[in-house]
Amino acid sequence: MRVDDIMTRRPLTVGPGTPRADVRDLLADARIHHMPILDGDQLVGLWIGHGDGTIALLGPEKVAVLDEHEDAAEAVSAILRGQAAVIATSDGSPTGMITAEDVQRLAVAALTHDLDRRAHGPVVVRFVGPEGSGKTTLLLRTIASLQECAIGMVRPGAVTGTSEGPRIIDGAPVIEDASADRMSGLRRAITALGPVRVVFLEDRAGTRRPRWGLGESLLIAVAEPHDVARLADDLFEECNALVVVRRDSSRAASDAAEYAEARRAALPIFVVDAEGDPESLRPWSRWLRSRVLPEAVRRA
Repeated sequence: MRVDDIMTRRPLTVGPGTPRADVRDLLADARIHHMPILDGDQLVGLWIGHGDGTIALLGPEKVAVLDEHEDAAEAVSAILRGQAAVIATSDGSPTGMITAEDVQRLAVAALTHDLDRRAHGPVVVRFVGPEGSGKTTLLLRTIASLQECAIGMVRPGAVTGTSEGPRIIDGAPVIEDASADRMSGLRRAITALGPVRVVFLEDRAGTRRPRWGLGESLLIAVAEPHDVARLADDLFEECNALVVVRRDSSRAASDAAEYAEARRAALPIFVVDAEGDPESLRPWSRWLRSRVLPEAVRRA
């Protein structure tokens, strides 16, 4: 068994300049306790989160670095010797992490003769809404606000297939594939995206209801205020959240949110400014991060 057989792939990382408060929020939202600090590909430290909400900064000497193809026993031995974590690398670039929790999980799995209990593959978040609702802009702005997590995007396109590979938009790989609204097409598009933790799937323009399930973990409805009342009943019942895209400062967005709350109590509703006000994006991004990161880490 090799290091890459037991590591958590593509661990969440931060840069050396990330504020302590932001690190604490990330650890809490992702429900994890270890976050490497990378300066490019260079490991410069490790943040550790404690159960009481406090965090501690450790130096690189508390982290072992091993090639992902080395024997897994080397990683387990490093943890047992007191290292806080093991960073796995390939060609000098970090690819995964092993902590004491991973070693404990491995031991439990071995005892139950089940070494492959975790789901694999990225978390899929599907966005559905009328034409012109601002889904693409919302997706790109949301990706930018979740820089700690490797995100790719799948959009409907005029061409079927992904032979040209992904385009890079705002630092994220994007696949445009006309067949991505079918299970087989979506799987092909996800493979073409490469090593991502989360996939944002944008439904075709004008979609007001999910045509069928594609295995997504979250379904998000997106609409301008005047379209909220026209969203299909099944979308209202099935969606995990509603994002109302506001284009001016009128009360239309607030009225639409109140209507949606009356239509389905307890539905998470977020009003986001279409013109780029970052403050309006924070509650939505924080909610999504708290829903996506724990699942993405579990699946890695």
